[in-house]
Amino acid sequence: MTAQPRVLILALDGATFDLIGPWVDAGRLPNLGRLIREGVHGRLRSTTPPITPCAWTSFSTAQNPGRHGIYDFQQFVPGSYELAPTNGAQRRARTLWEYLNQRGLTVGLFNLPWMYPPPPLDGYCVCGFDAPDINPRAVHPPELSRELHAAVPGLSLAAEFLRKREGAYDPEVLRRQVQVNVQAALFLLRERPVDVCLLTSMLLDQVAHFFYYADPAARGCGPIEDMLLAAHEWVDEGLGEILSLVPPECLVLGVSDHGVAPTTVHVNIARALADAGLLVYRDHQPRGQTTELATTRVPSSGPTSRLKRALAAILPSSVWLWLRRARHARRSRERYAAVDWSQTRAFSWGNFAQVRLNLAGREPHGIVRADERGAVVEQVKRALLELRDPATGEALFAAALTPEELYSGPHTEGAADVLGIPTHSGVDASLHLPTPEAPLIVTRDAALMASPEMAEKVAGHDPEGVFIARGGPFRCGAEVTGAGIGEVLPTLLHALGLALPQGLDGRPIFEPSFLSEHPVQKGDASLSPPEASGPQADDDEDRRAVEDRLRDLGYL
Repeated sequence: MTAQPRVLILALDGATFDLIGPWVDAGRLPNLGRLIREGVHGRLRSTTPPITPCAWTSFSTAQNPGRHGIYDFQQFVPGSYELAPTNGAQRRARTLWEYLNQRGLTVGLFNLPWMYPPPPLDGYCVCGFDAPDINPRAVHPPELSRELHAAVPGLSLAAEFLRKREGAYDPEVLRRQVQVNVQAALFLLRERPVDVCLLTSMLLDQVAHFFYYADPAARGCGPIEDMLLAAHEWVDEGLGEILSLVPPECLVLGVSDHGVAPTTVHVNIARALADAGLLVYRDHQPRGQTTELATTRVPSSGPTSRLKRALAAILPSSVWLWLRRARHARRSRERYAAVDWSQTRAFSWGNFAQVRLNLAGREPHGIVRADERGAVVEQVKRALLELRDPATGEALFAAALTPEELYSGPHTEGAADVLGIPTHSGVDASLHLPTPEAPLIVTRDAALMASPEMAEKVAGHDPEGVFIARGGPFRCGAEVTGAGIGEVLPTLLHALGLALPQGLDGRPIFEPSFLSEHPVQKGDASLSPPEASGPQADDDEDRRAVEDRLRDLGYL
């Protein structure tokens, strides 16, 4: 049976026209090239910061982070210095997937990040990156998990291609990963027809982090061939199979949450804060402090991790909750063991240049009073803006902003108190080593010496992703400018002739002439906030697999 979706959305995590454009022109990506030629395309502005949880949540909700409340892969546990993984349960805004259901359209989501635990959609939801694995608790309806594994052996969320064989990466492992994901997509299209189908590929982003070198010639060196180009070609090949199952009149959207760019310099924000006197270390580093930094991880796909996933499915949730809290508490103590909280006014955390104040009443040992907050924020801003690239003398940060300057909405408690905006995408500020010996600015080789987990991550995120649309009202060959990721689903609603609910930040991406002839309909309905479900998600699931995956990819 061939499915007949009205809409097909291709969520290509980390896709960038910086790579796709030249390879399309060279004829290496014929299926993406055909979509671009037959529709509209343009660079798509990501969120700030341009990071997977934040961006895909803005995509699903059409709201800025100040309204949906997701900012990073982790967030602070209230009243502690402990960091816990985020997932869709912490989202403070409803998604437009639910709204499409309310308007009578069935929806199928495959591998879309930050949808865990799965909402009971009319259709299906196979959760992605924030789920521990593809199991019945991460899939709605639950029986679809068993059907998928029976039809597609080897289906997993793990980044299997990162496991080396005899010291080298195996391109065939990556090729099999692409093929498995494509087979799952084809199975869903054939066996679970829906009106709106979204299929996600995470591999373009994951491969770029490890194979997008600043020197393009380095991509083809050694036995790895050109893994980055190969990944794009294999994904494009799978895209051709997927497109063969949808009718010509199907509206096809392609979207990425952000782009990618080679890293040229690592900046240690903890050291910058220490040099400014905002972060103070104890006199002596506690024993064991370097253990966490000196551990090289490999993807968790062996017998031990499979046993853990099996146990997670049968042990009481209260046991996993206790283990999760104990493990997070230990890691938090190790991470900040060298910090003297009695004198520290600001500290770094998370991905990108995120700084948190040590606020009295919020942090366990907070010392910054409410009336001092503004002055400390200004000190942090100066510390970031004064940083210079030692090779060029160029400022590393173009701006340093507070949540009030970046977002609108009531849910900024998870945001950084100050966020540094890099001057260019080659600045990586995710290397946080809170020890007195940690360098301020490091090369890739120095990063390898200090933190093996960062050793081979050669690229970071760029704030410009991709938008492609073919069919329906989209004019062939037009180029889109100035669009943001939160505007994609409002565009879809308008293309389908549906009214937009109240309270969205995003607006449809169409030319003014089209909008004048086809005015946007604004309905009376609004998306009510979801019920708080974070604690239930924590009770339900062991978070170890998610943390390991994040660590494998250099996000923790």
